[in-house]
Amino acid sequence: MIFLIIIDLIKLFSIKRKINFVFFIILSFLVGISQMISVGAIMPLVSIYLDPNYIENYTLVSKFISVYANGLHPQFVLTFLFIFFLIFSSILKIFLIYYQSFFAQSVGIDVNKNVMTKILNQSYEEFVKNEYSFYISNLTSKSNLLINNILIQITNLISSFFVFVFFIILLCFVDFFSTLIISSILFISYFLIILKLKKEVKFISDDINFFNNSIVKSIYDALQEFTDIIFYKSHNYFIEAFHKRDFKLRQSNAKIIFFQNLPKVIIETIAISSIIIMMYFSLKIYENKIQDFIPFFSLLIFSSLRLLPSAQQIYSCLISIKGAKSSFNEIVEILNSQNANAPKENNEIFFFNKKIFFHNVSFKYANTRKYIFKNINFEINQGDKIAIVGSNGSGKSTLVELILGLRFPSNGKILIDNTILKKSNIQSWHNNISYIPQNKKISEFKIYESISLGQTELLKDKTKIYNLAKELDLDPNIKNFNFFKEFINRDINSLSGGQVQKISIIRALLRNRKFIVLDESTSAIDNQSEKKIIEYLSKNKNLTLVVVTHNQNFLKKFNKIFKVSNSNLNIINNLK
Repeated sequence: MIFLIIIDLIKLFSIKRKINFVFFIILSFLVGISQMISVGAIMPLVSIYLDPNYIENYTLVSKFISVYANGLHPQFVLTFLFIFFLIFSSILKIFLIYYQSFFAQSVGIDVNKNVMTKILNQSYEEFVKNEYSFYISNLTSKSNLLINNILIQITNLISSFFVFVFFIILLCFVDFFSTLIISSILFISYFLIILKLKKEVKFISDDINFFNNSIVKSIYDALQEFTDIIFYKSHNYFIEAFHKRDFKLRQSNAKIIFFQNLPKVIIETIAISSIIIMMYFSLKIYENKIQDFIPFFSLLIFSSLRLLPSAQQIYSCLISIKGAKSSFNEIVEILNSQNANAPKENNEIFFFNKKIFFHNVSFKYANTRKYIFKNINFEINQGDKIAIVGSNGSGKSTLVELILGLRFPSNGKILIDNTILKKSNIQSWHNNISYIPQNKKISEFKIYESISLGQTELLKDKTKIYNLAKELDLDPNIKNFNFFKEFINRDINSLSGGQVQKISIIRALLRNRKFIVLDESTSAIDNQSEKKIIEYLSKNKNLTLVVVTHNQNFLKKFNKIFKVSNSNLNIINNLK
């Protein structure tokens, strides 16, 4: 299973990150070798400390000293080499940690960008299947889980694996039988623990994934209802809802941490006891030849300082990876999803020049039987000014979504001029439309950023923006151009709800689209300003305007009224 997770993770890497990952593996390999050499030097060093003549038993070391350090005392040479390799190994390890940290965060940057890209490139129908909290959770807490509990743990596992393997090889060369006993004890102990905890960790992984989503949702809900909390004294309700979810998540995390550290004390006790027992029997065997076993046990003890932490790290990484598996799978699912509405080269380009035609259009939501609309037929001609009216829940929003191409008919077809609207040409249709929803506020933006939304070329003609701001009564002091230049550099969250809606209308008009849809986009605007806006938009004969409204006072400004009632559509003409 871990191997499959590693494969899935590597699939998320760009070519550059794959090269980085290969370099990390090579670096981990070198660190493992360097640590083996530095600790491996312990045995000849201790032997020569006990008896300088013992160097003859280490042919390779003896030849090295005779060729490169002839005349120097063997103890001095070996001490120097030991310290040199120890320092070199430490420097290499420091570089590995540095490289691992920045590699992991670089992958995190790539993954988050790709997740954000996938989310924003979904079709509308796919997007609304999940709540905002789902997307926020995947971009924050779950993304951190992927990096900290999956990627970093996999890199730790690889580096610890090399250290573990090289030290087992080293000990096998010195005493195969003793090494076999120690490694078998370690392997069997950890294997049994993992086997025992397998199901429990799987359940905890699902809980962590669920409560990560749930916590973000409780935060989002509380912030959305902040004013209601103030007036209805609902503080405790939202605090308790958040606390319960946070408590359960922390409990799940605590279990994972406990399972990660559980074997450490047990395994270390078993391993150290085994070494002591081996030392005891060795003393009995080599009663008068203490120098024959002290070097080996010195090596064994020093190796244990690397071997036991490496074994524990491997186990801990496995538990951590299993604990984050559900969250990881959710992110992978998003990244592997096929977005039918993703930006791509569009070969079916068309323009809205004559009319929109609904031909026998029926619509129902997925997994439901009830039709919202059934066999409706109507035309919207270029230049039409249309009001959509109806009570709440009557189907107005669904009708607007069909007109906009955010949803597609269950049956029937929608034609733009003579072109059937479909997923392959929807981008071309959206290029003809400006859509202004009821609630539009981007709190972290400056006003000018909210107007442009990244299309900075729209800001070059400040005079045009200034004239629109005056026309729509954006602010009482806007008649002064110097004030206007200062005004658009303010934060968008400094504006009233009505001003924010006016900014949205300015944003739409600057793009010079042929078709504008206002979905209750003037609900927070005063009657006088609303009347002025409707009159201004109605003056443009080439502009096709659709307005969803509850205000009956301005219906005479429209040449068609679409009255939606209980999913029925009644069209009233010529009321202007």
